[in-house]
Amino acid sequence: MRTALLLTLSAAVATAAPTKPVIALMPPSATDDELRDFGLMLEARAAELLEQSGRFSELHLKQVLAMADAEGLPVARLSEEATAKQARVFLGADRVVTVALSTDAKQMTLTGAVIDAKKTTRFNAKLPITWPEALTQGSEAVAQAVLATEKASLPKAPVAQPASKSPEALRALAQCYALVIRQPLGIDNPAVLDGEELDRASALCRKALEHDPSLRFAHAVLALARAIIGDAAGATAALNSLDEADDVVEPYTLARFWMVTRYQSNEAGLASLRAVLQRHPGELIARAYLADTQGLLNDQAGAEASWREYLAADPGSPFAWGRLSKALARQGRHDEAIDAAKKGLALAPTSKAARLELGSRLIDANKLDEAIAALRQLTDAKGEAVLRLGWAHWLKGDVAAAAPLFEKALATATGAGEWRTRGRAHYNLAMVHARRGDPDAARAALRASMQTGYKVRAVDPTLEAIAREVERADLQKEPKQAPRPSLVPTESSLVPFDPAGEPDLTRKKPAPPQGFIIYKF
Repeated sequence: MRTALLLTLSAAVATAAPTKPVIALMPPSATDDELRDFGLMLEARAAELLEQSGRFSELHLKQVLAMADAEGLPVARLSEEATAKQARVFLGADRVVTVALSTDAKQMTLTGAVIDAKKTTRFNAKLPITWPEALTQGSEAVAQAVLATEKASLPKAPVAQPASKSPEALRALAQCYALVIRQPLGIDNPAVLDGEELDRASALCRKALEHDPSLRFAHAVLALARAIIGDAAGATAALNSLDEADDVVEPYTLARFWMVTRYQSNEAGLASLRAVLQRHPGELIARAYLADTQGLLNDQAGAEASWREYLAADPGSPFAWGRLSKALARQGRHDEAIDAAKKGLALAPTSKAARLELGSRLIDANKLDEAIAALRQLTDAKGEAVLRLGWAHWLKGDVAAAAPLFEKALATATGAGEWRTRGRAHYNLAMVHARRGDPDAARAALRASMQTGYKVRAVDPTLEAIAREVERADLQKEPKQAPRPSLVPTESSLVPFDPAGEPDLTRKKPAPPQGFIIYKF
């Protein structure tokens, strides 16, 4: 009954006409790194001003960066008009905003554009050279340019974060924020982190707070940095400096959600996001995290309902259609899942991510010829996309076609966060060698898979004897040595994941750190 009710409600929501334009601010361009970091901070304040207006649904910078990574768009060029137009389609945004900053000895110059499907509206502003005043005036110039597209304007003397009268505080905060915001923060997959970078960012945020203890945005960014790196005590201390009124500041929202889910309960984490959406329904990142978390917790009907609500706010999102397709497939509704994935691809026919979603749904439905046809069109595919194409051939029993694709996946999955893809590629090659009757090559490939840190829950029957042999040989080789350090890189995840990339929902939550506040939503 609950599932039927959810589907009825979500279908009704999905047919409602969207009332707010969807906007996204592209990462700024600037003449040097320091000014670019300032630009990110300026855009964060502009985004808060736009959220306060209640006139838009907003895509967060993290969503923009994730899209750029998935589509292979260079982040440094997202502020260019041609690339921004591509990004608008991939994001499903009605409008994207570009910002460029330059400076001389006397002033800053801000040039920007609001780009929609039909036109580009340019704007510019001359700003003081001093950071406190430039931050306030520049963010308000960006927000006003966007509001003008709705024939609206800012209120007099608007209040938003970040803001400070201390140039030293803002310089430290700008560096901190730039380091933290580019760290990956996925829900359904663990994210490989740069611990040294996050420690450096945390030190910079603390420095900002030394110069201006009232800089609440710095507390929020510090809380997020410590939360995702696993410093529960540090995150708690930073969160306790803030309160519910700060939930318009995205880093606070994300940090609180992360900590509540990890140390209080999954239900409380979801409730924290629902509470944010009641007050700020235009925050699309909160909608995405809610739906992804429901899927992670295997509440696929709930995830489906949340993705339909996301699509009611942003019906042009290829990403959301792809995620909806996954939730449908996990419920065994493969025809509906394929239709949803096709809708996403139709919105952005050149989207690599949307095509990969369609190929994956076709594999889920065992429509292997169609999956192969879809995935073959990813002509410059690397890593995971190639691995899935190879897997479709493998499921068809075409070992000759699968093997070189597994090799290509291994050769092109070079990023730190792609270690599981490399591990699976080695493992799949071990199965290839076993199928071909070459136990020596299978043994070598399986050992290489294990050396990445990847480990399946149940070994394929063709590899069981070889796996026992490899494990026995390793034990005999190093019987008295101290335990080897983990092969798995430092990762951040909302719930524990095993080395194969599957969530472990049975593991007991760790004890909350001292001073952790039990939240009620």
